[in-house]
Amino acid sequence: MGVATHVTDRRVLDQQLQDSIYQLEHKIGLVAKIDEDSSQLAGELEKGTKIIITTIQKFPYILEKL
Repeated sequence: MGVATHVTDRRVLDQQLQDSIYQLEHKIGLVAKIDEDSSQLAGELEKGTKIIITTIQKFPYILEKL
């Protein structure tokens, strides 16, 4: 009996999740997908966007941007 493994690049997985969730809702200001950098994340947090789709890796870098 063999062992099955599956490795997924977090960026590819993040993009797939962003696309799937973003398709659910297109109201302006409700959903934002962060596909650029931590500055984009900081901007959406400041605007009060309700649903933000991103990776956790961007959060350490937004402290100086906020």
